[in-house]
Amino acid sequence: CMDFRLLFVLVIILMILIVELILMYFRLGLTGIKFIFHEINKPHPPYSKISNSKIKILVMGDSTATANGANPKTSIAARLASEYKASVLNLGQSGSRTRDLINRLDETKNRKFDLIVLMTGNNDIVRFTNLTNLKENIAMLVEKAKKKAKNVVILRGGNAGNYPFHPYIIRKIYTYRSKRVRNIFQKVARDK
Repeated sequence: CMDFRLLFVLVIILMILIVELILMYFRLGLTGIKFIFHEINKPHPPYSKISNSKIKILVMGDSTATANGANPKTSIAARLASEYKASVLNLGQSGSRTRDLINRLDETKNRKFDLIVLMTGNNDIVRFTNLTNLKENIAMLVEKAKKKAKNVVILRGGNAGNYPFHPYIIRKIYTYRSKRVRNIFQKVARDK
């Protein structure tokens, strides 16, 4: 009797996975699915432009900072360099969580910047980082960044539950976590 129950549960899980794959196909099409599994996982070197400009900008973050899946020349870092004729150092790295940026900020040693842009939080949402730890990490990161720049900007990504390649039930969970993470980032930004 126990083996039948286990087999039944496995069949149900398999059916749900098949339905999700079919729904993903209808949401994205074959071209979209190929893009997800090929392009988005292809790492891009983060855009940096080091020059003698008086304006020094540091960009740090996850794949949103490296512009994975997009043209690096249209990234936030590239646009800042172009718009303000600035020297931009981009320490973005795909897959980074907020805690990873704390140590990466130390790599800049004694350098000072006019602006630091922190693009983080998506991987904390989808990898289920403990929210109490995340609040401590973002607070520590902002404090460290403030010692290196007078201006610090946090660019928190959108709702991770809106990504069409996630299964339906996961999108609901990610939407819930996205709202909680957004609230944490807003509170830290107000406090700091």
